[in-house]
Amino acid sequence: MKKSKPDDKAGGALFSRGDIRRVLLRWAPFFAIGAVCAAAVWLLAGNTPPFADDMMSGYVFQGWYVDKITAPKVTGLGDIFHSLVAYYQIFRGRVIAQGFVQLFVLAGKGYYNFFNALVWAGINYLVYFHANFGKKPSWRLFLLIAVVFWFLTPDFVSTVLWMSGSLCVMWPVFFVLLFLVPYRRLAAGSAPARRCAALTMAVVPLGFVAGAFNEHSFGLSLGFSVLAVLFEWIRKRKVPFWAVAGIMSTAAGTAFVLLSPGSRLESLRQYGMSPARLFLDRFPGNLFDAVRMSFKVTKWLLPFLAVLLLWLVIDSRRQEEAARRTKKRNSAQTRQKWTLESFFNDRFGLLAPAMFFACAAAAVLISAALPYVGERLFFPVFVAVALVLFSLLSQAADSRLGRAAKPAAADAANWRKALPTLLALALCLVALLDYGREYGIYHRYFLVYNEAVDSIVREIDAGEKDIVVPRNEINAKITKNGRLLNFVNYWTVTGVGSDPQSMENKWIAYALGADTIRSGS
Repeated sequence: MKKSKPDDKAGGALFSRGDIRRVLLRWAPFFAIGAVCAAAVWLLAGNTPPFADDMMSGYVFQGWYVDKITAPKVTGLGDIFHSLVAYYQIFRGRVIAQGFVQLFVLAGKGYYNFFNALVWAGINYLVYFHANFGKKPSWRLFLLIAVVFWFLTPDFVSTVLWMSGSLCVMWPVFFVLLFLVPYRRLAAGSAPARRCAALTMAVVPLGFVAGAFNEHSFGLSLGFSVLAVLFEWIRKRKVPFWAVAGIMSTAAGTAFVLLSPGSRLESLRQYGMSPARLFLDRFPGNLFDAVRMSFKVTKWLLPFLAVLLLWLVIDSRRQEEAARRTKKRNSAQTRQKWTLESFFNDRFGLLAPAMFFACAAAAVLISAALPYVGERLFFPVFVAVALVLFSLLSQAADSRLGRAAKPAAADAANWRKALPTLLALALCLVALLDYGREYGIYHRYFLVYNEAVDSIVREIDAGEKDIVVPRNEINAKITKNGRLLNFVNYWTVTGVGSDPQSMENKWIAYALGADTIRSGS
């Protein structure tokens, strides 16, 4: 009699030990890569000191530009609520982002470091999810995305590590990508009715949060919702309820942010015109800067994108010619043609990345009307180009377009399978070595920063209220410079300016307990 194997299903169990083992082995690389991404950012965030904006968020909001700071310290959720009401009424509509900042300042920066690391890993995975949608799992693609985002994310410190910066730039992109998940499932049309109802219910809160998180995120979320309605109409000549729910929720979030009383008051106070007038006034002059900045943050991705597009077009033409010669155009073995109809039907999984890219391009135009054009504000554009690039790469590697026309020899086939793994591991090694170097430089700066703050605190405890920060002496202690250092060194205590009446200096002095603080020899 044949003996049963140890991992055979026993007692009618739904999953055997073998099934569980196979699932764990299949997803273990994804968990490992995600954990490394999160740990890397967690360590760096732990060595990132608070910036002036973060220090201001520790107090009940009374305005950023004030003659004399008298704000009481935030001591509980009630203070945060009153602070956010004032923030919405007199400054900006982005109370979701500001609320998170004040919660993390109240609870402790350690909580921010942890959740921010999860959001960073989540963005990496969501880009992979959308790029590889409908295809076989590929940990190599996930690893490539993680490496590219480590090396090429624009202004990494202010986008990912700075508390106020990441909550206004990186976190909104995470929620927009999360908002797209139910869209992908619902547009595919394969989910059962009960699951469709649950996904539709998830669209509403996610859409509102994606639209209202920050004034820079609404273009992505609202634009995607509008395009989803348009393409559903093109494909089916009807608009499903989930598409309507998405556009209504994102529109509500957008209105919540842009129509806040504070947005109008701050625009009138700082620029002497309403937000609408400011948009029209700034748009022509800033458009060139916005396009230039978009090219700057994506310049390393665009050549690969162009080569990949050219390869896909040539490969598609080659397959059409091969099918024409063999007269097997309708054969089941013939690769599917890359047509406009197949694109709208999302047969290749490229529709949502293309829509996201279009919305990011629209966000460039929105950014062109803002009073300032900072590099970190173009992180959504970087993510959009990366999403299209990795979607095309996934499509090229998929069996429908990446399968060889003729069966190759076993040795050649094994080599082709091993080559992507070797390349992925080599890139991982390069990224780890680069991270080790950058972390060492960054940690050295953090020690110098702590030493400078301790010296300032001793002066204040001794009764000194007018603090002079020896910037030249501090900079002399930073013997090595890395690509993460410049921004953090400028916007913290070690980088205070010479004007004690600047708002950054005033808030830093107020938080430390001094009357004034400035740089000097």
